[in-house]
Amino acid sequence: MIREAFYIKAHSHIYNAALQLDNQGKPTDLLTIVSWLNDHDLLKKIGGRNKISTLEERTVSDVKIDLLADIIMEKYRRRQRIKAGNEIVQLGYKTEIELPQILDSSEQKICTNF
Repeated sequence: MIREAFYIKAHSHIYNAALQLDNQGKPTDLLTIVSWLNDHDLLKKIGGRNKISTLEERTVSDVKIDLLADIIMEKYRRRQRIKAGNEIVQLGYKTEIELPQILDSSEQKICTNF
C-alpha cells in the first residue's frame, strides 16, 4: 500500500507514522503512533488522539486487514482513473494544441494510470 492511496489525509499521516515506526523497528501501537505524530506536529492536524482512538475502536480484526487494504487500493485506482479521464477531457478543450499531441498526451495518461 502507498500513502497516496488514502482519500482522507489524516489516515495517510497515520499510515505514514506506522510505516516510519515499523521501518525503525519500533512498535506501531497507539502510544507510539500518537507520540510520533505529536513529535512531527501532525497530531492536531489529524484530529488528535481521539481520532486515532476512534479509528482503533472501529478497526476490525487483523484477519480482515488484507481485505481492507485491497478495498483502499481499489478505491485509489478508481480515483486515479477518474482523474486521468478528467485530464483527458480537459485536453480535448485545448484547441491551441494539435490533435496528434492531444492524442499522445491522452495515451500517456491512460498508460500511466492503468
